Amino acid sequence: DDGMINATIVRTFKDTNLLTHHPSDILSTSTSPLFVLLAGMLSKVGFHEIISLKLIGIVSLKSLAFVFYLQAKETFNSYYGYLVLIGILFFAPNIAYAQCGLETFLYSFLVIFCLRMLFIKEYKWSIYSLAILIMIRPDGILLAPIVLFLIIKDKSLDSEIIYTFLIASFIFLFYLICHYLYFDSFIPHSIIAKRAQHGSFFENKFFWNIYKYINRMFIERIYLAPIYILAIHGAIKSYKLNNRFIIYISWWLVYHTFFIIFIPLFSWYLIPPMPVLLFFSMIGLMAVLKKVNEKYFRLRFAAYFMVIITSAIFTFEYFNYRKEMGNYNTHVLKSLGEMLNQTSRIDDTIITETLGYIGYYSKREIYDIPGLANREIPALIENRRGIEMFEKVITSKKPKYLALREAEWNQLNTSIKKQYNKIRHFQSPNNHGPNYIVAIVN
Repeated sequence: DDGMINATIVRTFKDTNLLTHHPSDILSTSTSPLFVLLAGMLSKVGFHEIISLKLIGIVSLKSLAFVFYLQAKETFNSYYGYLVLIGILFFAPNIAYAQCGLETFLYSFLVIFCLRMLFIKEYKWSIYSLAILIMIRPDGILLAPIVLFLIIKDKSLDSEIIYTFLIASFIFLFYLICHYLYFDSFIPHSIIAKRAQHGSFFENKFFWNIYKYINRMFIERIYLAPIYILAIHGAIKSYKLNNRFIIYISWWLVYHTFFIIFIPLFSWYLIPPMPVLLFFSMIGLMAVLKKVNEKYFRLRFAAYFMVIITSAIFTFEYFNYRKEMGNYNTHVLKSLGEMLNQTSRIDDTIITETLGYIGYYSKREIYDIPGLANREIPALIENRRGIEMFEKVITSKKPKYLALREAEWNQLNTSIKKQYNKIRHFQSPNNHGPNYIVAIVN
């Protein structure tokens, strides 16, 4: 759904030259304005807005996989390199997220490129890629301490590196100024909105957040256990050959530590470090298969067969799940948005929490919760929780339409419900997502 938010911004840019979700309010609804700007420029030369987003994601994934192929080939041999390439390119969640319309893999590529430059001590390129990385997504700053530490540790802080830092800082400062002049804010509005909904870093329930991450990473996704086990083996093997592999390991740990402690969990936050995990797991897998060939020669076909079958089952199950989610998005969210487009007038407003599909297909101004597409809503919902947020926004904004999850509609204050008439009930196919209620003001 978040990818469709970006698609709406790209479409608005293509039609109006305004980099925003709706022309009525110039906001950095996307956490990565540069990413949607790049997609917008592709749309200007003829690509459909959704295709332009997918294209950047696919190219980024392929570029990332090639960087890791070079790393594996250089450290081990071409066979390891090809296995790493295949593992990263054909890992089902990577394929899905590369095409979902988010900046996830452009961000991941810049991270891996920066780490690779650190690995081979090309510090100038690591500094420039770091600057671009932070502009693409603010949490790219997590890589800065690693870059600075390695430059100092390797005694490379000379005049040339200082000069590079100054140039990169100037580029980043120029970006910040442009961001402020265009959006009237130094940080993306999406961060302001999410902070209003979830609270600041230090308002989060640390232990609950830690539990959710551990549960999501290791219990709900128990099928990833072999990947983690192989990754540990591969990381140890790699580190023994070259201790600079600690660079990749350190970033994986820093990233997860920061998100586990400070950021409420969304599944896409688990994806950026996944290529590092896959890199080491493929190294570990290659080492295991090589050992089977050497010591247990008769079992080699059974070992390869198990790898192929396990991979096929995982891929089938994952894409079956994605297909079911796609059916839900099509039959509920897309259909809801199209209905609003057909029944509402161009100046009608809508309140919903699900901004992506509904905003894209309705082509109307959305008052979303937490206010990604509206400047005033974050202030309205700050320090409020649950259904109270919706009631506050509905009372303040008085929208023509409500497009709420059925549970949200049922919890609304009776006095608010009396002001609206239910006109459609969108039922989830196979109970794969929440039902939705559409209501119009009396």
